[in-house]
Amino acid sequence: MDTRGDENSALQVKVQSFEELTAAGRELKLDDYQRGFVWDEQRVRQLIDDLAEFANQQLSNSKATQPAYAYYMGTVLLSRESEQPGERGNSAYVIDGQQRLAALSLLWSAAQEGSEVPPAMAFSYRDSRSQAQLQAAYKTIMTGLDRTGLKATHRTRELFKDVELFRHITLTVVTTGSIDEAFTFFDSQNSRGVPLHTTDLLKAHHLRAIRNHAPHQSSQAEPIQRDSARRWEGMQQASNEKNSPAGEDPVHRLFNYYLWRARNWFGPLSQRPLYPSRKALQKTFKQNAYPPRELENRLRGRPPEAVNGAEGNKLAEGGIDRVACFPCTARVHHSVVKWEPHQKEWDMEVSLPSLGTAPHNLPFTLRQPIAEGAGFFLYAQRYERLLAHMETPPQVEHVPGQRSGDDWTDFRHLYQKVVLELSHYLRQAFLLASMLYIDRFGTCRLYEFALWLEYILGAERLIKASIFQSSSRSVLERNDAGSESIGNLLDFIAVNEIPDPVIRALQEDRAADKALEKALQDNISEGSFTFGEHSVRDRYIKAVSRYFNQADKDRDKEKLPENDQERRDWILERRNWITDMLRSGGINHG
Repeated sequence: MDTRGDENSALQVKVQSFEELTAAGRELKLDDYQRGFVWDEQRVRQLIDDLAEFANQQLSNSKATQPAYAYYMGTVLLSRESEQPGERGNSAYVIDGQQRLAALSLLWSAAQEGSEVPPAMAFSYRDSRSQAQLQAAYKTIMTGLDRTGLKATHRTRELFKDVELFRHITLTVVTTGSIDEAFTFFDSQNSRGVPLHTTDLLKAHHLRAIRNHAPHQSSQAEPIQRDSARRWEGMQQASNEKNSPAGEDPVHRLFNYYLWRARNWFGPLSQRPLYPSRKALQKTFKQNAYPPRELENRLRGRPPEAVNGAEGNKLAEGGIDRVACFPCTARVHHSVVKWEPHQKEWDMEVSLPSLGTAPHNLPFTLRQPIAEGAGFFLYAQRYERLLAHMETPPQVEHVPGQRSGDDWTDFRHLYQKVVLELSHYLRQAFLLASMLYIDRFGTCRLYEFALWLEYILGAERLIKASIFQSSSRSVLERNDAGSESIGNLLDFIAVNEIPDPVIRALQEDRAADKALEKALQDNISEGSFTFGEHSVRDRYIKAVSRYFNQADKDRDKEKLPENDQERRDWILERRNWITDMLRSGGINHG
């Protein structure tokens, strides 16, 4: 066993077997920020198979009098300090490695044919999903242990006992003296190639911030921490199979594809990276976040010195239980200066609709400053819920060629029937721009905006046989030499006070028309412009035809234009279809 450091040092590194680690006289626990148990049946079965193969090799080596060797399972990172105040002593808190330790504990229990886990294991899971995953994993393990071993001489359960498996499963155990030191180590390992979740680091940082910013509110810190952790777990359990690769963390998708881009894709988009690096994501949502009291007092025009020092300025306000809001004028409140004839004076009239505290109604904006602590979790949940709402199929059945009259319903019909036939990267661009629009203007003329945005994205789909990652960025850069160029569509949405200029700019943007016409003309002259009966472009054309109820007009139902000129005419008719669709129901002007 190799050891660096002693029991009193801040950092200890030991090589221990699983048996030694779980019998070390200290409890291994999880803090609130930790995600639940997520290993699926395939991952658990793979562990059993790998260990069975190792055990058979051990058995063969022992018969041949060869020395035994270890089965190495990587590094486990522990901290002697908890997120919870006062929780320190004969316990260690798992920062990295909980999935492996939990699975090995289930295996240990099943191999012993008992219901108890190793004495040191004190993991506690509150969420029902983790409990269901643990039960499924245990069932998979029991089935695996009752199988015949690879050499058909033992059941796997008996094989594991014979070779004393848990003495050979070996881990490098790194123990730090504090949470901050643990995450510094955790973060540094990421730069060396150890796969870590940056969003988990953000979660841990902001949960710690709730406690760190509560010297006079310690009694409130714990319930606010638990509420924030519960909100994060709820976001992690959300899923959308059509838009996320299998197994992708929904929170990772939210931050990397939408929140980070909404805040950082400003100015010329060709100069912006497609995806955030680990450091870029942490800079946006960690380093650039404000302490909650400081942010609130900055908004009140007070200098940051007002909240510095042990006591803080007596005029300073705020705390961990207050979150500064940044309501969008169009969505949350309207204020006007109104002349009062009786008083012969101007007065302020403010309308504040009661929206409640549902996450999607929280008065935040995508590009607002981020407050450390609870504000970060409320901000993330507000946009996770908005994204989920945008992607949820409506309950009202769509009638081809007609609109329901409700912008949310019509928007989601368009998304389900047409946008899902675009490429993965074009869908990201559609959702990102729509999030900015809804954030700024609510549902005012939302459907009209979505139709013209989809028209531009659809042109990109028809022009190119293959859509690459850069398309999610390039299609939002609208530079049309023949009309007023709007540049970055996201910036253009953010700087307008009403939606009319945004919709008008998309409607009058002829760049997509010109590029599409040129591509069609070049291919028609060469006689090579074909979509293919089952190509992605062909599927998209069919989806558009069905949506606008054009598939059965002047031609057999579902039949597409038969030659290149008809295809060109069909594509150029799209503008008229949009206009006719909008005429089929009143435009929602808010």
